[in-house]
Amino acid sequence: MTGGIVPRMIDNCSLSSWTSTSVKLSWTAATPNGIYTYIYNYGTDDVIASSHTYTADVTGLVGGADYVFTVTVFNADIRGNNVSCSGTTGEHKTAANAMLCKSILTLAAAIIFANTGVLHESKMLC
Repeated sequence: MTGGIVPRMIDNCSLSSWTSTSVKLSWTAATPNGIYTYIYNYGTDDVIASSHTYTADVTGLVGGADYVFTVTVFNADIRGNNVSCSGTTGEHKTAANAMLCKSILTLAAAIIFANTGVLHESKMLC
């Protein structure tokens, strides 16, 4: 039973599975064990997460923008503490994207060499 108890979040918030417009937000369950409401915020709007869920797929983000996510725990109308994590959309490239980028740069360098006879080293980073 968690009636009247102020829940506490463990300082553990993480972001993963980044794309240019979405991210997976994860947090650790509050203590003591109980059924709590989790609300996360990354701007002006609060979003209620399921009471038994410790992750949220956040979509509709702007590519290249900085975000700070805050997760707050509530026990009925009793507000507990919160945890925060931050990151920038589009900065987190997958290994497949990095390999594709390097392949394109290698192909571009080969085409330039074939057409000009000049070996060109790209300064572009993947």
